[in-house]
Amino acid sequence: MKPFRRERLEALLLFGVALCVAITAAATTAQAIEEHPLKPMLWDPDAPVDIMVHNPLKLDLELPEPYLPPSLEDRYGPGATEDIVQTRTRVGENVSFGVEFSDAPGEGFHDPDLGAQRRAAFWFGADAWAASLQGPGWITVNATMTPMGGDSLSAVIASASAASYYRNFTNAPRGGTWYPEALVEVISGTDPNTSQFDINVDFNSDIDDTLVLGQTVFYYGVDGNNGENISFATITIHEICHGLGFSSSFNAAGEFGGGTSDPFIFDHFLIDDNDTLLINQPASSALVTLDDVNWIGLHGMQAYGNDFGGALTLPMFAPTPYDPGSSISHIDEDTFTGDWELMTPHNDRDPLYGPDTIVLGILQDIGWSLPRSRYVWVGATGFEDGSSGNPFNEVAEGIADVDTSGSVFIYPGTHTETMIVPKPVKLHSAGGVAVIGDQGTRRR
Repeated sequence: MKPFRRERLEALLLFGVALCVAITAAATTAQAIEEHPLKPMLWDPDAPVDIMVHNPLKLDLELPEPYLPPSLEDRYGPGATEDIVQTRTRVGENVSFGVEFSDAPGEGFHDPDLGAQRRAAFWFGADAWAASLQGPGWITVNATMTPMGGDSLSAVIASASAASYYRNFTNAPRGGTWYPEALVEVISGTDPNTSQFDINVDFNSDIDDTLVLGQTVFYYGVDGNNGENISFATITIHEICHGLGFSSSFNAAGEFGGGTSDPFIFDHFLIDDNDTLLINQPASSALVTLDDVNWIGLHGMQAYGNDFGGALTLPMFAPTPYDPGSSISHIDEDTFTGDWELMTPHNDRDPLYGPDTIVLGILQDIGWSLPRSRYVWVGATGFEDGSSGNPFNEVAEGIADVDTSGSVFIYPGTHTETMIVPKPVKLHSAGGVAVIGDQGTRRR
């Protein structure tokens, strides 16, 4: 396609894929926002939290006692809000992050010898996400380090979760669906609870004790020279991703919803090998094991297809037996290695300093947006802001609203429009092939 000039474009835009999948849904009608009754406890194998371990020999590993991280009011008294949390300078339309290092003086992130390095590595991970996501949100993270023990061969590394989940909030793309607090803030433009952090993360500080994992310790640099040590910045990026919503509510019995009848937004994109949504099937342990769970979100599938030679449904981690704190809420351990293993369940010490295209694809499927991007679906109704969760229904709207040289992602559908393209933009097909204009120029 020739470079864009200020010219009239008579375009018939055709987008097709051989899939039957709900792309998105109209914004919900006015209902009272509801908070999930479950407050996820870190290290709880029965809750929708991540538990990362180093256990290459798959030994019996005793998990820490679950606990509920303190809220801002617990730490600072009644009326305390996120305004006291340290943040970075906001850049453009990107989300910003605030981090509270909640350890006691002299401990964890405030250790006199390692504290400064730990805080710097954690901020590096938070900044990697701030550079990767777009939206009006200010996301606060509660970061702690706790001695959790271990032995010379195995240990827990970290645990993370969204602080809470909400449904039926303003501009919610799907009704009857639980969204993580950080994403609720970005989609609705309002923080549903300013008295608590959005994401909680805890690390095992005993990893830096040579009695745990022998000579393997946390590496706090970001130069790729961790060797046999564990990249702290990489673990930070992994754990924050779970707090952003990379997490399923399915448990070992194949039940979803965390005690409610509604799924998490992540659960809407999980299918079995027969292409049947898990949320439409009776609960059973077989539903979440047998390596029989795949991802069917368009962005995630397209990224997987582009990067893995045309493959479609993206395999998720669903081993037998069910692995508490890991199953379903990660991509498949055997399929994704090296540069692609950021969101696999077990760390193999590869230093990864930002989310890959597959991880970003999955996050776009659940409602996050990339920087300098707009999204279009011809079937969109209700509230529209051009985000992944609430796309425009006309390509012209996306082109008009996106920044110069930005990207417009167009979901499958047929768009017949006459439009002006007054600036350089990138058009992407969000799943399938796009045919633009009479000459049939194909864009992927």
